[in-house]
Amino acid sequence: MVKKLETKKLLIGKTKEEVIELLGKDYNENCAGWVGDKTICYVAYDPDDLGILDHYEFVICLDSKNMVYKVSCEYI
Repeated sequence: MVKKLETKKLLIGKTKEEVIELLGKDYNENCAGWVGDKTICYVAYDPDDLGILDHYEFVICLDSKNMVYKVSCEYI
């Protein structure tokens, strides 16, 4: 699901509140490795891998108006 959200840019232009409404309240702010960007991130497990240790961090970058301008799916 997160790969589709990233590649189709479905969240670009949405507000932080709209993203939280769609993806839920289980997120972190100011994601590691994204210095200078205002971010929120969600942990997303890899559906193709049975091991729970392999997962993605879905990073959502917000501008000064709390609008999404970039998303990235990082394998961690």
